This record gives sequence, C-alpha cells and structure tokens, in this order.
Amino acid sequence: MSASKIKNKKIDAILACPTCKHHLIKHKEYYLCENCNLKFPKDNNLNILISDEMKELSSHFQSKEKDIKERIKNLIPYPDARLWTRKSKRAISNTLRNINPDLENKIVINIGSASERIFKKLFKPYNQIIKIGIPHKGQIDIFGDAMKLPLKNNCLDLIISSSVMEHIPDPELAVSESFRVLKPGGKIYCEIPFMVGYHMIPHDYQRYTIQGIEKLFSRHNYKLIEKGISSGPFTAYMLMIHHSVINIVPKGFLRFVLRILLLWILLPFKYLDYLVENSKWAEIFACNFYYLGEKPPK
Repeated sequence: MSASKIKNKKIDAILACPTCKHHLIKHKEYYLCENCNLKFPKDNNLNILISDEMKELSSHFQSKEKDIKERIKNLIPYPDARLWTRKSKRAISNTLRNINPDLENKIVINIGSASERIFKKLFKPYNQIIKIGIPHKGQIDIFGDAMKLPLKNNCLDLIISSSVMEHIPDPELAVSESFRVLKPGGKIYCEIPFMVGYHMIPHDYQRYTIQGIEKLFSRHNYKLIEKGISSGPFTAYMLMIHHSVINIVPKGFLRFVLRILLLWILLPFKYLDYLVENSKWAEIFACNFYYLGEKPPK
C-alpha cells in the first residue's frame, strides 16, 4: 500500500464529528455523522470539518491566498522570518524520531500547515504526518478547528503546533481538546510567541511568557517534559525592525519587495541567538517559547 493510501487510512480511522465527537460514515463526497446527521463535505481530497466559529477566520485567510504576489513569492528563495534555537530543533526532531509517524500504529498531527522551511526540513523524512487547520500557507489534510477538533478521543500519539495558539480565540479550549484526543502517554510540542508584533490582524489574541505557557498546559493536566526558547531575543528585535519598516510603507508591490529584502538583510543578526539561547536574560525578551509535554499514562 502506498504512503498516501496509508495516510488516508489513518485519517479515516481518527475522524469524528466536531460537534458531538461521534463516528463519521464515509461517503464518496462527504462524511455523515450517524449521531446528529450533520454532513461534512470532501473537496479535492480535503476533509472539511470546521465549526461555525472559525468560518470568518477561514474566509479571511482564503481571501488573501493565491494572489499574484503569493505566486511570485513561491518562486523567490527567502528565509523563515524566525530563527529556531538548536534546543527547540532537537526537541522536535528527537520527539519525531522516538515516535516515528510512519509506523502503522502511530498517528501524528500538525496543527497548522507547517509552511516554514524548518518544519518542511524536520518533517521531510516522514510521509504520514497529518496536517489539520485552516487553509493559509502550505497544504493541509483536514480543514478543522483546534477548539473543536474533528477527532476521536485518545487517538493520537503526538501533536505539533507552531505559532497557531495566538490566533485561537479560546486557547484554554484548544489545549483541553488536544488533551482529549491524545492517547495516554501521548506528547504535545507547542510554540507560542512572546515578543512578537500584532499580526494577522484582527485574528491575533494573546502572548505567553515561559511560565505562562507551562501554566496553560498544566491547567489541563499535562505533565511537563521540557520547555524553552524556540526563537530568541535577537530574532525578536529583528522582527520588530522588519515589521516597523514594512508597515510604514503603503501596501503594494514596494512593500512586498521590501519585506523579502529585509528578511535577508536582517537574517545574520538573528544568529546571535545561538550565543544566548540558554541564558535567563534571553527569556526576558524571547520571540517564542516552546512547551513539550505528555498526557499522563493511565
């Protein structure tokens, strides 16, 4: 069986109604909840299981996608806006390697499209990481809402999420949902920004300190494995300069060119984060923090 067929089989095994969490019956063009009789369509092999709360955000993203600037951007090499610390990259790669998403009995999801180059690189060895979220950048497998995950209870081995939680109106509900769908002993890796400007306006709702991100997950019974800086203070400083400059320039092609040019100009300064990533000083001004936790085994 091909990798794509195995992945689709895994998806069918974990899908549930986002409203009542009941089993879904698969039809050719839609899924049907046998409990509440709701229908959820399939469109070009994309499973569309989204709640009403996220339809506005979905339309906001889709209206900005696939314009001429986005198509040009895909042809031009440019770095990620953030630089990830060595510690955070090790946490992701070691967790993926220990669980191995391609094993038949393991199911790993990424909440979001993982469009950043760092995640494309870390995910490249694996064929069966399932992406769930709202169409924005990159590709997803399930069109769904983190506050109402269309997944069965206790079905996942690992959840990965990066720079998504700040765009969720109710992060407490999203973390509670993640706990529900993880198997006992399942892991979660989550990155949330701290020193980052207001973005994806108006769908940007919160920031977390390193203590705040730990408390968020501990309130929902997660056990901490490790936490740390995923992007450091120099990345934060450079992003603030970047956002400040480009937002002075009126929207248009000039801003588009300036955005990409500044990413390259400011990139070398972000590598200073490697010198301070383990210091307490870096926590005070960090760009993003990460949390790696576990749902306690029974």
